[in-house]
Amino acid sequence: MKLKLTFLAMVLFTSVLQAQRLTQTVRGIVLDKDAQIPLVGATIVKSGAETDFGTTTNANGEFTLPNVPVGRHNFKVSYMGYEPCVLNELLVGSAKEVVLNIELVETINNMEEVVVMAKTRKDQPLNFMSTVSSRVFSVEEASRYAGGFDDPTRLASSFAGVAASEIESNGISVRGNSPAMVQYQMEGVEIDNANHFEGGDMLGGGFVSLFNSHLLANSDFMTGAFPAQYGNALSATFDMKLRNGNNQKHEHAAQIGVMGIDIASEGPIKKGGKASYLFNYRYSTFGLLTSFLPEGEGLPVYQDLTYKINLPSKAGTFALWGTGAIDNFYLKAKDKPEEWNMEAKRMEIKSDFAPMMTGLTHKYVFDNQSYINTCVLYSYNQRQENVKWMNDELNLNDLGRIKNTTQSTTVSSYYNKKLSKMHTNRTGVSYKFINFNFDEWASEDRVGTLENISQSSGSSALLQAYSQSKYTLSDKTVLNVGLHYQRFDLNKESSFEPRLGLKHQFSQKFSVSAAYGRHSRMQMLNHYFIKDKEGSTPNKDLGFTKANHYVLGFDYKINPHTRLKVEPYFQQLSAIPVIPDSSFAIINLQDTHTFNEILKNKGTGTNIGIEFTLERFLNKGFYYLITASVYDSKYKGGDGVERNTMYNGNYILNILGGKEWAMGREKNNIFGLNGRLYLQGGNRQSPVDYEASFERKEVKYDHTRLFEERKSGTARLDLTLSYTRNRPKFSSTWSLQLLNALGTVITYNQEYDFVKDEVVEMEGRSVLPNISYKIMF
Repeated sequence: MKLKLTFLAMVLFTSVLQAQRLTQTVRGIVLDKDAQIPLVGATIVKSGAETDFGTTTNANGEFTLPNVPVGRHNFKVSYMGYEPCVLNELLVGSAKEVVLNIELVETINNMEEVVVMAKTRKDQPLNFMSTVSSRVFSVEEASRYAGGFDDPTRLASSFAGVAASEIESNGISVRGNSPAMVQYQMEGVEIDNANHFEGGDMLGGGFVSLFNSHLLANSDFMTGAFPAQYGNALSATFDMKLRNGNNQKHEHAAQIGVMGIDIASEGPIKKGGKASYLFNYRYSTFGLLTSFLPEGEGLPVYQDLTYKINLPSKAGTFALWGTGAIDNFYLKAKDKPEEWNMEAKRMEIKSDFAPMMTGLTHKYVFDNQSYINTCVLYSYNQRQENVKWMNDELNLNDLGRIKNTTQSTTVSSYYNKKLSKMHTNRTGVSYKFINFNFDEWASEDRVGTLENISQSSGSSALLQAYSQSKYTLSDKTVLNVGLHYQRFDLNKESSFEPRLGLKHQFSQKFSVSAAYGRHSRMQMLNHYFIKDKEGSTPNKDLGFTKANHYVLGFDYKINPHTRLKVEPYFQQLSAIPVIPDSSFAIINLQDTHTFNEILKNKGTGTNIGIEFTLERFLNKGFYYLITASVYDSKYKGGDGVERNTMYNGNYILNILGGKEWAMGREKNNIFGLNGRLYLQGGNRQSPVDYEASFERKEVKYDHTRLFEERKSGTARLDLTLSYTRNRPKFSSTWSLQLLNALGTVITYNQEYDFVKDEVVEMEGRSVLPNISYKIMF
């Protein structure tokens, strides 16, 4: 009887443990948004269906809320004299502490004079001087959005005005501009490479981002009229930041899936200290498959390591961060002539990429009103590529060879001063020193004779400086004013660029914004050193490509969880490099292979459009994001004739949404279903000249009708299913992600089929799946 009672008690005790409501710690820091000083005594309250409880911040602005039940919760943060903030649907899991960095905005009126409503907007940018065309990119969104594949660039294609590329590339065209015009920043500094296989398939894109979205802190994505802080950018800026590791508790994660293997860890460097580490190593599954497949199957093999070490001290906060990658691609030529139905079957391609960057940032708060932020970044990029063609005797002849190496060192610093409740100024300078070595060869025939098209080594520098101010004119009106300057040392080209933004809040629900910005961007470095027939380099005199951005914004808050935003815009481009007396313009260039033309800054262009965003933020387990863009993108080349740009797709429609269900006896587990329907007008191309193609037995285009024809549009459905189980010491997630889930036919390009003796459309029904399992402990 005693044994039976003991056994029964053990069973009941185990059942209770399994059914118990799991909890986790939520902690963080509350800061003044403009001055970055801690707010002592700020109140943090968890509210909702369960019993409310809360705490206040200590002398360092820090707070801790222990024993918060697993699931989604709302938190309200308030402080006397500041606008309160509400964090809706914050996800709390059992394996990882929730660490928050909360920034509050000081009000200019006394609390007795005005009732300030708590802000719940999740889309507002982190940069407080951004007026229009910008939104925050959150890690929480990244984990839910379908079609993202944990790639921040692919996720950005869900936002208004952003057109995605083919499934195999993460390049994005923003408001009709080339993907090569998108700028990427990390920790406030422009980086030269953000992707694996950067530029291998198209300029401005790669296969997947170097940075896994789970390593990022909340970041800003801007699509026009950026603040003066951002220079050398024309179409969009992705201002990314790495999050800090947990400085109180060691936490680890491992993931295995179709796309690769990830191992991550974070925690305190010393127990009881403030310093922390964070790292993630990733190896592509394709690399594992190459061991079991024949050599030269054309699989992208890549690996990367990303890290951040955060070191607070009395001398300020230091952070050492960086990433390094190794990328390999090998496509073997078919050695059986009966398989040569297309020219591509006779090609052998070997590509190797080696991007690396490491940075040291330092932030020092002088007093209650000012701080300085400094970053030193070293970047190294090497690209080697050999292309060969198999002749009828089964010998390989050289078609092209590239070995380009670029190294750069950037020193960037800005001083931020909160002069009053109404005025904050940020002034900064950046100096980028560049070393380069370009060696590019190409053959116009197939007999293996290579001619040098660019061979140069040396150094140059890009200097940038800016000053910008935010004026809070009233509790309803904010004015942002700034000036940016940049100078390229190679040819002494310089540019002064004014920036202006104004926002007025007509009511708690409705606001109107307007912004103007003049922007410029230097050319790709290797284009400056293209040689003419005499061996000189006339492209060294190329100036910046320039653009004027004009944007209006209308923002209506339908309810606390839903908003409607409308943004009409106009962009006026000038000084576009073109070939004289030709239709060519550099903004339409997709591939720099064998490009060796002499250019002049004589081209112009316009982008005009309107964007709509209807968004319901996650509430009661349901969210959606609907964006629509209608636009027109034109340019004039060296012949002065106006034409469509290559990226003039005219329309984009994105319908994204999802639902979560809490499951289990104590609702500790979560099942998520997320989907995305993506419709996009096709890029432009020149019509095929079928007569010339038949005569030459290769695809020839009618360039007298450049970009008159539109490719087939994209209609794609992406799906994500996930199931997360929370346990006392760990959590695990099964996930299925599908790009192009229905296998919609996608048209890539045209090839000449020697067997059919005609031009054929290269189409595919590519479905890119990723089944993964992740455990956090």
